[in-house]
Amino acid sequence: VSAALLADMCVAHVQDRIVQKYKAGQGEVVLFTHALGAALSLLLCAASGHLEAGVRVSVERPEVAGAALLFAVTAYAGAGQLVKLSRLGPLSAHATSTVRKAGAVGLSFA
Repeated sequence: VSAALLADMCVAHVQDRIVQKYKAGQGEVVLFTHALGAALSLLLCAASGHLEAGVRVSVERPEVAGAALLFAVTAYAGAGQLVKLSRLGPLSAHATSTVRKAGAVGLSFA
């Protein structure tokens, strides 16, 4: 969990730097960040041998694929809202994000 929070902090910092340096739109940066994360996840799943089993489960149980799609869409929408929140200041955005993630971790163990 700590590593995930640290990685999230680093990603947010890199996103801010890209927006400032290249004048990229926040939506564009969030989209490419999520696309890179998805590609990296696919590569890691393939390298570890879990990709085939994951695809098989998704085909056998379409609700799993639907839940994954819903998760991806809500994560992207949440990132968009976080971008809007970051206009109030980086401290507010990161504090909100950290509390949200801690709550999600807590709910996953409930």
